[in-house]
Amino acid sequence: MDDNTRKSFLRGERFVKDCPKYMDSSGETGIAGLWSVSCSAGIVEGNQADLDRIHRIDGTYIAEYDGFRLEAAMTCSQEDVCIRDDRYVNTSDEIQRVQLCLSRFALPGGEYEIYTQANAWQNESEGAWTKLVSKASAWNRGLRSGEGCAPVLALWNEQTRRGVIFHIFSSCSWKLTASVESCGGTDTLVVVEAGVSDRGLDMEVAPGETVCLPRIVYYVFEDKRDLDSWRLHAWFNRTYPRRSQPVIFNTWMMSFDWLETENICHQADLAAELGAEYFVVDAGWFGGDRRWDENIGEWTENTTGAFCGRMREVADHIRGLGMKFGLWIEPERALQGVTNVREHPEWFFTEGTAFFADFSNDDLRKHLTKTVLELIARYGIEFIKFDFNAGISYDPSHAGFLRWHIGHERFLNDLRTAYPNLYLEDCASGGQRMDLYNLTLYDSVWLSDNHSVYDQVRIQKDTMVRLPMCCMERWPVIKDGVETISYTEKGLMRQLIACDDCAWFTVRGVRECWLDAFTTGGPLGLSFNLAELSSMTFDSIRALIVNFKKYRDFWRTARSRILCDTQRVLAIQYESVDLQLLCVVVFSWRRRQKDLTLFPITAMNLTYNFEEQSVYGATLQADGLRIQMPDGYGGAVLWLNGETEI
Repeated sequence: MDDNTRKSFLRGERFVKDCPKYMDSSGETGIAGLWSVSCSAGIVEGNQADLDRIHRIDGTYIAEYDGFRLEAAMTCSQEDVCIRDDRYVNTSDEIQRVQLCLSRFALPGGEYEIYTQANAWQNESEGAWTKLVSKASAWNRGLRSGEGCAPVLALWNEQTRRGVIFHIFSSCSWKLTASVESCGGTDTLVVVEAGVSDRGLDMEVAPGETVCLPRIVYYVFEDKRDLDSWRLHAWFNRTYPRRSQPVIFNTWMMSFDWLETENICHQADLAAELGAEYFVVDAGWFGGDRRWDENIGEWTENTTGAFCGRMREVADHIRGLGMKFGLWIEPERALQGVTNVREHPEWFFTEGTAFFADFSNDDLRKHLTKTVLELIARYGIEFIKFDFNAGISYDPSHAGFLRWHIGHERFLNDLRTAYPNLYLEDCASGGQRMDLYNLTLYDSVWLSDNHSVYDQVRIQKDTMVRLPMCCMERWPVIKDGVETISYTEKGLMRQLIACDDCAWFTVRGVRECWLDAFTTGGPLGLSFNLAELSSMTFDSIRALIVNFKKYRDFWRTARSRILCDTQRVLAIQYESVDLQLLCVVVFSWRRRQKDLTLFPITAMNLTYNFEEQSVYGATLQADGLRIQMPDGYGGAVLWLNGETEI
């Protein structure tokens, strides 16, 4: 490392404005430097000899060793989001084996709290803060990138009242670690390491091969409620633009795997009347001459069940109604006895009785690409729901699934190349692989198999710290209930019933105002029996869809932040990047007050119009915005349109 670079880090200067990318220059093993590496060609742990090797060319730090080279390319976006891309290069003429390869960050000493998220089926994105005393780690369980934990870690300095959040693009089995490390005497630093998980890692790297390590995104935040999620949303939406937000009908929560031609066509008629744009047939359509759940991996239409060979007729009917046809596929998995497993066992990983497609195998990847392309051509598919309902813990090739993800990404890109307008939905037992990396490959995510409109508000709120809201699908799963006496209306009312779990085992009443608030912000999905709706409910859903379409261009690019988050109330602000258009969405669990005062983030030089009022942005920031508190388990949506005063 040259003297100027060393001095800048010793002074605590930042690599990029407003984002700390500290690198300790003490030469302390296990603390200093940019990497932690163990391979057959040597070990890198940050001692003085390691620091002396580092030099900088433009925005890339490089360290040359005997037989390998490490590179860290760092940039900063206009949103002050830092992006780090590391590479391991085998510069020798021999195969090397890598057992550890992590990117390192050293932060100043202090009193820190750490935030991570558990990510489980029907309970996605459950996050919590705890005091960082010694060391804490988060990692996923193998192949599915969000299984067990979400790829995010944040640190909050209790002394400075600021934090830094790290996101890892999970193109591998990943690991995030934060530890308090002694650097002599009583002094400590906090070291963050991120990258490929070292659990079972023993990766072969060929002579001359470059291994691209997972991207790391990080930035400073000041608001502990949402970790300044708006910053991530603005960067991601600009870097990886979303498509227009669609209205989707999916058959699963309507009839599960019961797919009967006349019923599905009738549901399609009603979905088209409501304004749906995609009609997606979920699991149950395939399997040859056996049940679908006994024949996963046999991607031919079931001839003895489901549509009994009439699915093309169904697809034609859907297109005739002006909608686009979609289909559920799970290419990553297969069951014993299907054709591919029998004829090409070398194409699969196994764990227990499950078989997992090895996308690092070119023959397997090409075969599955051909299979899916033939399905698209045969049925005119314009939407695919890709699901992944089981996981494998360890990569049999000991490469941390890095090469698997390279092949899987190529598979998806080949489909996109053949059909650029193909809409790809990401599902993995709900949200078991929803993360930034996968959102660069898919258009949106099936947020959770938990279809409770109450639980999903919590899941949305906690997921927004690591994903833009515009990528998360909203699935109100409802039906008309019974007529009951209304206390407030002094007469009879028809109560809407909402599914409160994954399969209608439990239900709860839901207010229309809650549904209005719940369906803001992202793609809108319908999955319930449309034929059972009353005409009044049918018209209400149609009006909801009309309103959604009116603002969907806004949702596509909106960033979001939390204004209030307590046991009784949650308030989220959606905003255009220039803050000209704001949408404040409020959910109330318990009403104990008449009014709610919020302090929205506004453009100070604009005048905001809402509910026949006009208020300066500066006044709203100073005095707040007072709105009527919704009733318990109620919602409210308020639009604020900013104009420049003439």
